[in-house]
Amino acid sequence: MPPPGAFGPDKGDDMEEAEQVLRDARAVLNPAGISVARVSFVASGATAQVWKLESASKTWALRIVTGNRGAEDQVGYAIRRELFDRGGHVAEPVLTSAELQPIAGRDWSLDRFIHGVHPARGCLPDRAAVQLGQTLSLLHHLPARGFGRPSGMAEGTAIGPCEAPMDGVRHRFENPLPECWPRGYTHPLLTRLPELRDQILSRLARVTERVQQGHGVLCHSDLHERQFICSGDDLGALIDFGDVTLMDQHWDLGSLLYFHGPEICGKVLRGYGATQICPDMVASFSIAVAMHHASRARLPGKEHRFDVAAKYIRRLLSDVDRDPA
Repeated sequence: MPPPGAFGPDKGDDMEEAEQVLRDARAVLNPAGISVARVSFVASGATAQVWKLESASKTWALRIVTGNRGAEDQVGYAIRRELFDRGGHVAEPVLTSAELQPIAGRDWSLDRFIHGVHPARGCLPDRAAVQLGQTLSLLHHLPARGFGRPSGMAEGTAIGPCEAPMDGVRHRFENPLPECWPRGYTHPLLTRLPELRDQILSRLARVTERVQQGHGVLCHSDLHERQFICSGDDLGALIDFGDVTLMDQHWDLGSLLYFHGPEICGKVLRGYGATQICPDMVASFSIAVAMHHASRARLPGKEHRFDVAAKYIRRLLSDVDRDPA
């Protein structure tokens, strides 16, 4: 996502869009007692646009859903509500379109605005890392059944549409494991790293074995640095639950290791508090995460992901060779 306040090449068009969002938001929110005085663009991603709404004394974050992902956004809102009520470090949910009406024909959700900054990759403060671990533990223990992207909620339980664990993985990731590859496909990372081919495939086989055991929990699944808002040394909020998926908890932990390295991952695990987590299994899942991100390098503007993923796997497996413990 672009940084807060970022606009495209024609700022006049962006000003007009902001004015239209202000009019549309006022039409829906003002009758509900939320008086919107100003609006400013925050970010835009695959699942939603985010706008900052301000009154004389309060500030909110408005997520306007992209395309037909309204049902998914409602699930994300319900998950954030459960996490907030349990003391998780997420923004406080306020309202959704399900409680009022769409804004200009689009579904939306409204949270309290969290003031703070995104940390640099691999530089999450110690206290924030522990708080992130606590929040992920809460997320992973929320009631859920099935696999894949939740299709809805039933009596407080998130429902995954898939019965098979590997189908749930396919719902979220692109070519992370050989079982997900098309017939005759060779992952480009195996071609880039021929000297590590056997090690990579051995690691991915361990991931497959674990996935097929069927340990499904709600995973955030995309734990890069712009998903964290920090205020000083504290985690203000874990944000953007648009890719939440029911699958093995190690996908989240592998995502952390991939994006932030072993030091930050270790601090998060201290807050997470699970004694049954095997660091070597986390490392194996992080390779599967790397395979996904390398596959996504085919998309415009994401070409750099392939080199990043190859460099990560080379460094990880080299570190394992130097220190098997």
